Amino acid sequence: MRSSYYLKNREKEKARKKKYYLENPEKVKARGKKYRRENAEKIKARKKKYYLENREKEKAYKKKYYLENPEKEKARGKKYRRENAEKIRARDKKYNLENREKISARGKKYRRENAEKIRARDKKYNLENREKISARRKKWSLENPEKVKARSLKYYHENAEKLNAKHKKYSLENPEKIKALSLKYYHENAEKIKAYQKKYNLENPEKIKAQRKKYSLENPGKIREAQLKRRGYGEVKKGVVNRVIDANIFKYGSITCERCKKQCPGLSDYHIDHILPVSKGGSHEFDNLQILCAYHNFSKHVDIADYRGEKIIEPQGNLFN
Repeated sequence: MRSSYYLKNREKEKARKKKYYLENPEKVKARGKKYRRENAEKIKARKKKYYLENREKEKAYKKKYYLENPEKEKARGKKYRRENAEKIRARDKKYNLENREKISARGKKYRRENAEKIRARDKKYNLENREKISARRKKWSLENPEKVKARSLKYYHENAEKLNAKHKKYSLENPEKIKALSLKYYHENAEKIKAYQKKYNLENPEKIKAQRKKYSLENPGKIREAQLKRRGYGEVKKGVVNRVIDANIFKYGSITCERCKKQCPGLSDYHIDHILPVSKGGSHEFDNLQILCAYHNFSKHVDIADYRGEKIIEPQGNLFN
């Protein structure tokens, strides 16, 4: 009976209800709340059923509504997130844990399909927020030194060849810069470096000995220059000793004593002699240096003697290396 009456007087009933709602908003609101509270499951099931039956319709309606009311929806979403931050965080955390593989696959797919877009976006953001990003990274690094160290080591081991090539290229292109940085670091950390070197030398005596021997054989000129300097002969011009050695090899085929004309027993068993001794005003120039074996150098004392016999012709290039 009521249904039949309602159908016949639909417009009249709608107007009456509307009038009642406007006159009694609080009452209507309270009644609605009470009903929803008492029939929560029923309402939920009904909504779910309706949504499943009308999914496309609902999606289209929502999309249309969002497009027509973007600011309203944005404000509503913002308000909801602010009021339910903990709830949303807990829900997201739960979902992420339950769907880790799914999320990872989706993220990978998106990044692969939108690589250029992501790169451009990140670049723009980095340029606009350089100071902010730098401060955040610095803060994180200070709070997580062990993590940073582990990550750096891992990256180095995975990209050793690439990094070494990059560093080598940079060093060749910027020698002065590298030298300045090294000197600065050494002066700032002198004690630390000395302690480390001392410890390393004590722990690796055989290795150090082999390295020094190898270096001496490969760089006889440099070693002799250092020895002359240590003896108080003053500064020796770089490369002069190497020139003397190269000239001797060019003349005799191997390092040979200028006095006895015999080959020196080993690559390091020879002396760089000053023709005019330093004590008598002799210089460290190429023309005042000759190679003698240990016996003839010691027996010469401070005499002035040039055993080369003829003008030395310098070879082109470095014969020793």
